[in-house]
Amino acid sequence: VITVIVGWFTTAIAAFFIAAMVAVLLLFGGKIAMLAVIVLAFFLLVRSHIVYRRKMKENKGKEEELSIVLTSNNPDAVWDEIRNSLASTLSETICYASETYQKILDAADDENDRALRTYHRQILEQIAQLKRYRRNITAGLRRIDSTVAMEKNTWYHLCISNTVQMLNTLRFLCEPLKEHTDNNFTPLPAAYVNEFQDYKSRIKQALESIAWIIGNRNYTNSKSYSVEAKNIKKELDALLKMQTSRMSSRPAATLRTDLLYLTIIQESHELLSQVRNVLRGSHKLFEQ
Repeated sequence: VITVIVGWFTTAIAAFFIAAMVAVLLLFGGKIAMLAVIVLAFFLLVRSHIVYRRKMKENKGKEEELSIVLTSNNPDAVWDEIRNSLASTLSETICYASETYQKILDAADDENDRALRTYHRQILEQIAQLKRYRRNITAGLRRIDSTVAMEKNTWYHLCISNTVQMLNTLRFLCEPLKEHTDNNFTPLPAAYVNEFQDYKSRIKQALESIAWIIGNRNYTNSKSYSVEAKNIKKELDALLKMQTSRMSSRPAATLRTDLLYLTIIQESHELLSQVRNVLRGSHKLFEQ
């Protein structure tokens, strides 16, 4: 509660000083300052509109390209396109999760609150985009052979639901780190950062390997990568227990950073569980 209230006051004080600076600029700058402010506001408005239109055009183009095939009268062609599209989307999303996971933890180590806010916004955009994509694919499944649809429907929902949950896990990881960096001057202890460094690299590598398997639909070595992810999960379980035990003997002043580290371990564990589910589901989904 105190953290939230401090955030309110910080925002209010910052807004007060910015408003004061603009008022002083307009007072002493006269018409030139007023013209400069108008030009700046107009530039920012146009730039924001252009960026928004570009994103909407990209998303619309992808949806239209997919919808053209999904409206085909050939069930086999529709199913082939769905499989190709799903393999590409699942792989790209897992790659995005891998890169963003690394960036979030790096930004937290560097106490870069601006980067964390950017990643949080991008994650929300990715979630919204994936949900729109899911609606299109779900509609397309109604146009394929009913026997195939009944057989593959469960695996499709397992894949897409866990992929959405992976993005939500990144959000759940990013939010407390962002709030802590915004409102707290106590960084994550170097001992925790160094302890988790190896796990961070191994988790990123596991995600990238699984993304490659799904993208290429080559499941020859999928079991070994699934086992590797499972082994990392077991190590994280042990680390979680050690951190819980460690917290009981540490002073109350470190409770905030201790809980933050606990959150990092828990969400990393969840991320591995979800990507293993996607790997298993996609194997069943794409097999002939």
